[in-house]
Amino acid sequence: MNKKAKISLITKNDKIIYNVDIEIKNDKISYKENNDKLTNVLYDIKSNILIREDKDIYMEYNFNINKASVYIKELKKEIGLVLKTKNIVNNNKKITIEYLLDNELYSYVIDME
Repeated sequence: MNKKAKISLITKNDKIIYNVDIEIKNDKISYKENNDKLTNVLYDIKSNILIREDKDIYMEYNFNINKASVYIKELKKEIGLVLKTKNIVNNNKKITIEYLLDNELYSYVIDME
């Protein structure tokens, strides 16, 4: 099923918003960020895993087990990050995930039509 959505990533100092077309299939939401790097994003609703990939990096955040990693393709190196999930709210039309990443608070929101 395809829908329109507003994706927000909010920090203390920044707010990034994308209006995108998302695809929902098998409890997974996928979309492409409309940026220069053509980032592919997949969010698994059941396992609370967020994956972002572009030509340079592969990022995976597992909010259930508080594990985050970034793989830098050119260097062939994986970096582990300190992730702490604060709150996950899913009301079917809006998913909000609040988490700390290296002691900075983030709010990731998928707001669907």
